[in-house]
Amino acid sequence: MGQLAVLRKADGALLGRCGLSDLVIESEPASLAIRRGWFGRAQAPAGLAMIQEQELGYTFDATYWGHGYATEAAQCVFAYARDEHRLRRVISVIDLNNERSLRVAQRCGLRREGQIDVLGRTLGVHVWPS
Repeated sequence: MGQLAVLRKADGALLGRCGLSDLVIESEPASLAIRRGWFGRAQAPAGLAMIQEQELGYTFDATYWGHGYATEAAQCVFAYARDEHRLRRVISVIDLNNERSLRVAQRCGLRREGQIDVLGRTLGVHVWPS
């Protein structure tokens, strides 16, 4: 599906983006290591066994933080993924220090399911309710 522009209905202002991206995750990490993930198969090392996930992510201009736009956009994209694409599983990877995104995840009913290393950053894996 990709990232979609999020526009405010009242005036058409561009607030940010929200959508689904392909995230490939190694299916069997090295002993005691956390799994690694890449946005797109082409970025992953050759020869690794992978699973593919759909990752719901968003970015908003800081001017619009705290107004519920991220929660509303995330809920709309998830509903679309579930209802139109019949996806049974959608994840979000969230920086564990990003309190605002963690609150969005909480408001949307996500459950935590471990951690992942993406581009050298350890992120929490959160699963959308089905």
